[in-house]
Amino acid sequence: MRLTVLSLLTLSLAASAAVVTRSAQKIGYDPGCSKLTDAFQIKSLNSTPADARPGDELTVDIVGTATKIIDNGTTLSVSVNSANNVHIFTKNFDFCSEAKKGNFNIQCPVQPGDVHFTHTFNLPSIIPASHYLLDVTGSTQDKTSFLCANLDVDFSS
Repeated sequence: MRLTVLSLLTLSLAASAAVVTRSAQKIGYDPGCSKLTDAFQIKSLNSTPADARPGDELTVDIVGTATKIIDNGTTLSVSVNSANNVHIFTKNFDFCSEAKKGNFNIQCPVQPGDVHFTHTFNLPSIIPASHYLLDVTGSTQDKTSFLCANLDVDFSS
């Protein structure tokens, strides 16, 4: 199974006990942790449909700017927590290896300039009713900051 940032969330949600059949009330992005020195500056992060339900196909669009070449050795770390700050799990992976496997619509090296990522996947058919927070960080091949994003997914109501 190919794991992307949002696919990791869906796997973590499926690991809990309660079942929800309602729509996501909120899938949000907070740019608060990003820095002007990040190699990838996120301009927008959107998902459709806005009212995704378990089992639905979800498309995630990320638009941003690469401020430097992003190449082999660039890593991402995804930490999934409950809204009350209980750590569920952390997954680390190589960005360019995942892109090469087809998990992103781009390939490395990513040249400086505007970048548009699109990824479509199916949500698990069973998602626990809860509110989840994802912290996504990374470093480039030369160990500078790649990106930082905080994602908020609410399936609690």
